[in-house]
Amino acid sequence: LGLGVGHTIVPVPVTKSSISAQLRSLPTDFVSLRPHLHYGAPPSNIVIKDQKAWEDFLNQARVSTVNVGDGLNVDFSKQMVLGVFFKAPNNCSSVKLLKLVLDGQKLRAEYISDERVSIQSCDPSSNLSSTPMNLVVVNRQDVSVEFVDVSAGRVSFTPLVQTNTLGFTIPIVHVVRDIDFWTSVKSTSPWNAVFAQAPFAEIGTRNFDFSNRMLIGEFIGKFNNSCYQLGEIYVWRSNNNLNVARSTSFPVSNSVCAPEGSLPAYLIELNRDESNLEISTIPNSL
Repeated sequence: LGLGVGHTIVPVPVTKSSISAQLRSLPTDFVSLRPHLHYGAPPSNIVIKDQKAWEDFLNQARVSTVNVGDGLNVDFSKQMVLGVFFKAPNNCSSVKLLKLVLDGQKLRAEYISDERVSIQSCDPSSNLSSTPMNLVVVNRQDVSVEFVDVSAGRVSFTPLVQTNTLGFTIPIVHVVRDIDFWTSVKSTSPWNAVFAQAPFAEIGTRNFDFSNRMLIGEFIGKFNNSCYQLGEIYVWRSNNNLNVARSTSFPVSNSVCAPEGSLPAYLIELNRDESNLEISTIPNSL
């Protein structure tokens, strides 16, 4: 395109739950379930493949079914449940499954833990001790599951843009490592429309040190209604790859959603990294 070296522009086809900036096939799609606390002794990370084991787990965890609609219904003929848990009872902390990678021999489940210390409980609904968990539903796989804590590989970044209304209808990923490409990107559609808005105008005029820093920006595409929202962004290294995962909420039963669609987009700044980049979605129920 005559834009010089050190940059990447990748139009990517979107599936419901995952894309890759390298157009490589990313794992198995999954959906996070709403219950996020396990009451009682914390179990090890789990794989559940039948209804009886699922019901036993929900009873043991004392999971409330109030206000979850059909969010706990699982078709175990086609699906299974994976669960990751924080290391100890501490309901102010969190644990999140970020990515599933299927290599034909095993399913690799990458997750992170965030420990937060608080004198008071962060669970106003109960006086019971509880442990953070993340339950996800995934297509049934007859392979072993390897749970990998990638917390040590987290990469710090600076969020520059995050919006659900100023995106673009076509999914695009930009990886910017040089000033020439940045000049081109920020002055043309769709980024010029973003930087024309007051909250982000200063970003378009900022000078970045591309000898040490880089930018990653993504237009995720257009979603059908307002219940699709861009949430938290995670960046980490694993298997010699740089990974970006962004959580996305989506409508479930009884959701009230405005008819206008959402157009999510984000731009982050981080230390320069020449590794392959993989981008995926963490779809969360509302």
